[in-house]
Amino acid sequence: MREVTFCFGKGAQMVGTLCLPDPAPTPGRPGLVLFNAGVIGRIGPHRLNVHLARRVAASGIPVMRFDLRGVGDSNRPAGDASFESQAIADVREAMDAFAEQTGSSRFLLFGFCSGAYYSFGTALVDTRVSGLILYDAFRYPTARAIWNKHMASIRRQGLLRAVWRRLARAVREAVKGGSGDDEPVANVAYITQMPTRREFADQANQLASRGIRLHMIFSGGLESYNYAEQFNDAFRGEAFLARTDSRHFPDWDHVATRLEHHRQLVDTLTAIVGRELAD
Repeated sequence: MREVTFCFGKGAQMVGTLCLPDPAPTPGRPGLVLFNAGVIGRIGPHRLNVHLARRVAASGIPVMRFDLRGVGDSNRPAGDASFESQAIADVREAMDAFAEQTGSSRFLLFGFCSGAYYSFGTALVDTRVSGLILYDAFRYPTARAIWNKHMASIRRQGLLRAVWRRLARAVREAVKGGSGDDEPVANVAYITQMPTRREFADQANQLASRGIRLHMIFSGGLESYNYAEQFNDAFRGEAFLARTDSRHFPDWDHVATRLEHHRQLVDTLTAIVGRELAD
């Protein structure tokens, strides 16, 4: 396995690192693309992207991890595009550079937190994406999830305080114009536009019709996602579920800080990549 760091994109303003198998992979073999989680550089949270890239490359699959414009080692963009649209353009440029270096024409994208939204958006506009691994993203509430959340609040705070805080929140939401219980969580870095449940289902069905498989991974670090079947329950009856698997790891925090959880995450991701990109 060898690593090569290089500049690419318009004006060579972006920085990426290729992790290549040794001996060299078969020309045109599908590859894995990794990039930033929020403001964390291309190494990933707790060096997740580095560890994952090296494990995957050791199995014969080429990997590219890179920094979006304005994050890590890549220069800031010169235009006035939104961060979301710029990020999607950056991912597509990274796939261009990956293709030039390896001949690959199909790519599996791993998006961590905010990166999951950019990965999903890229798949909607670029047919080179063959699969998606999305971490702690697209969390839609269900009646059971809301109940679990309220019961957890009661256990932590006591009944009276929990009820009082819920009432105060309801008043604030009413003043702002509505409840957030049927909308996705929108408090991740740089995400300003979130698809509704219906919009996401329509888009996921579109991807499934192209043969794309979704791998959804959820940690236990998010109060809004709190039981294993929540994703499937939120989209019961939708066709794309036949090409989707979702996993919930309730013991992990959002960035899998504990060493054993980090190893479990790397093992889980490596297994998914192996199945998706196996010869």
